[in-house]
Amino acid sequence: MTLIRVLAAGLLSLLGASLASAQPGSSQPIRIIVPYAAGGLVDVMNRIMAIRMAQTLGQPVIVENRPGANANIGPAYVMQAPPDGRTILATASYFSTNPLIESNLQWAPEKLIPVARFAVSPNVFVVSGKSTSVTLKDYLAEAKASPGKPIADAGRGATQTMVQQILASAAQVNFTPVQYKGGVSYVPDLISGILSGGVAPFNVALPLVKGGQLHGLAITSSKRSALLPQVPTMAELGFPEAAIDSWLGYHVLAGTPPDVVKRLVAAVQEATSNDETRAKLSALGAESSYLDTSAFKAFLQNDLTRAQRAVKLGVDTR
Repeated sequence: MTLIRVLAAGLLSLLGASLASAQPGSSQPIRIIVPYAAGGLVDVMNRIMAIRMAQTLGQPVIVENRPGANANIGPAYVMQAPPDGRTILATASYFSTNPLIESNLQWAPEKLIPVARFAVSPNVFVVSGKSTSVTLKDYLAEAKASPGKPIADAGRGATQTMVQQILASAAQVNFTPVQYKGGVSYVPDLISGILSGGVAPFNVALPLVKGGQLHGLAITSSKRSALLPQVPTMAELGFPEAAIDSWLGYHVLAGTPPDVVKRLVAAVQEATSNDETRAKLSALGAESSYLDTSAFKAFLQNDLTRAQRAVKLGVDTR
């Protein structure tokens, strides 16, 4: 009986620790796994969300960057974590696109469940501030005259890459994509003019366009941004299919207890309705755009359809 009591006590202790991790006020941290390098759109916006979510949840929320392999290392890492809600995957367009264009993935969308979407953000097609192309029309004319211009490649499946590949297809021009290790490491070569152009996340493009280091030729949002009112939209310029904004959300492992998921959903909803958080996102050109689990799931289905259409057009099949 003594041995049985010891084993029972140990089991209860483990169960209690597991339950405590999902309860308000727990000292156990929640980790948001960002599959991109520090400094990019996904990283910065998740850090903003983490601060507010920690206050709401009453426990630490930390952002952990696990970049590499075209945003596949992060999801693969999450697959190895226990389904207790303490390891959250920061998701973006790669979630829909990578399974369509990659083989031998170490993660699967069906093994992850949506929590909530929290924001959308436009992208900006930019060229060096030294460039003679001050409009998208000028740039595309030069690209037709000199095929194979080097262009930034944000990575297969990235929204930015999709935008420029769809633009190239629609405008019937050929670029030479130049790959970088990740994040926004291509920006210095955009500024210097080594790259003829590229699509950058809004938070990266904004200060550089305002400072004159880059020219903004087109924005992917449905309307012009109040922060860059001089930059026309892709739709205005005749390329509505290239008007693809970035989205950001959260997923957790399938099998995570429903009450834990609900608690995370409530934290995301509170953060996206908080004035300070909304202002911080807005300062980056992003829009706080909350979708609960059900609405996010429907959105993801539409996003998958968009990704399938893009791949069919030849995007990211190189």
